[in-house]
Amino acid sequence: MNQTEALSAEILDIVATKCDVSEEIHTDTRFEDLDLDSLVLIELSVQLTKKFGVEVTDDELFTAGSVARIAELLAAKGVRS
Repeated sequence: MNQTEALSAEILDIVATKCDVSEEIHTDTRFEDLDLDSLVLIELSVQLTKKFGVEVTDDELFTAGSVARIAELLAAKGVRS
């Protein structure tokens, strides 16, 4: 498992549990398909910032749009799983 895949797995777990997602999600599932609103993305940004120790804004999450893209963003910020 490479670094991005490991980060994706951690982020996927956070999204599934903290965002009250009832359907099965994958790393490439688009947030818009899950109907995640801006408040949920703000809460998710706080969770990710606390977990990984780097600032992750809700705008970055909105732009990324999926767990896989967030993992790429975090890896680019130097986060290691």
